[in-house]
Amino acid sequence: MQMQLRFKIHECHRKFIMQKFGRLWRSHKSELSRKIRPHGKSAKLAHNIVLTKPDNVEMVEWKAFVKQRTSKEFKVSFLIEIL
Repeated sequence: MQMQLRFKIHECHRKFIMQKFGRLWRSHKSELSRKIRPHGKSAKLAHNIVLTKPDNVEMVEWKAFVKQRTSKEFKVSFLIEIL
């Protein structure tokens, strides 16, 4: 999902607003990751992943997100970050 909206923001507020959006976006991605993680070992993975897909996300984008978040590379990079 690609968002391109324009807002008129006074320059002194821009940094705060962009930081806030960044925190909210990372938090949202983390919440989605937590929803799909328990299904990672399930035999019905594909069915469960479809059920957890948010309504405002296209299936192609959701599958790419799930593939990236359940990959070995992501798990390793996640573990390195928290250590």
